Amino acid sequence: MILMENKSKLKIKSLKLKNFRNYGLLNLNFDDEANIFYGDNAQGKTNILEAVYISGTTKSHRSAKDRELIRFGNEESHIETVIEKKGINYQIDLHLKKNGPKGIAINKMPIRKASELFGIVNFVFFSPEDLNIIKNGPSERRRFIDLELSQLDKIYLSNLTNYNRIVNQRNHLLKQISFDNKKNFTDTLEIWELQLVQYGNRLIERRKQFVEDINRIVSSVHKKLTGNKEEIQIIYEPGQVGICIQNGIAAPDQYVEGTGLGIKNISFMMQQLAGKAVIHKTEHIYQIVLYFPLRDCCSKDCTYKI
Repeated sequence: MILMENKSKLKIKSLKLKNFRNYGLLNLNFDDEANIFYGDNAQGKTNILEAVYISGTTKSHRSAKDRELIRFGNEESHIETVIEKKGINYQIDLHLKKNGPKGIAINKMPIRKASELFGIVNFVFFSPEDLNIIKNGPSERRRFIDLELSQLDKIYLSNLTNYNRIVNQRNHLLKQISFDNKKNFTDTLEIWELQLVQYGNRLIERRKQFVEDINRIVSSVHKKLTGNKEEIQIIYEPGQVGICIQNGIAAPDQYVEGTGLGIKNISFMMQQLAGKAVIHKTEHIYQIVLYFPLRDCCSKDCTYKI
């Protein structure tokens, strides 16, 4: 694990685990410089790094659910990490529950939002699972970008949180219209669409900037590694979407690569090709949102597109 802090030296001073992964109880004090963990396989070396990473991001690099982090046979788990930043100590506590939301505290003061934790420390975690960024589909690459930007940019985190909230609310509305037959709610869909476009456009623009920043670093490093024989480029292609219309229904998750459509074009394209009635009809059937940035299409080739 590499700790990165631009303007000050940052130290992880200690880590305490209770009922986390394979550890019933673990107390560790870290050296101020490098720390190396070695031993046989399946003894819990990666679990220690995972716990530290969770302390800075509230998320695991390999598990989506908190219940998977809790030691078998237990209902709860606790992680306590003490770090020093700019000469100030921070104690970060995470209380993981099998059947409930996690609790987070900074210096023993509970926080309401995970975003309040971001910015105290930035972690860069390298693991075999990182290969999934390349091998897996677009969602894995979006997840990587979202995790990195959420640590670095609180405005992006706020926009992403609002976007996800609106998507969930709109999906709930679609289910109400479909199952509860509340047709009078249909007119409110446009309100959610306007907000989706607003926040979605902000996400796309920040992701573009992030990819440009990565390119400036990656390009020079790759040239050195290959003796200037090869070039590498990361390309972000947002809003590539195609809708397959069959029998008056737009089929979800059928995308057309290479359309080059940005978020500002999507709503217009929907109306021109299929009409809002068709899109809304399909969404009523599937009770999901069919478009906007969290369904960006990402493809791969020799220049590597994301």
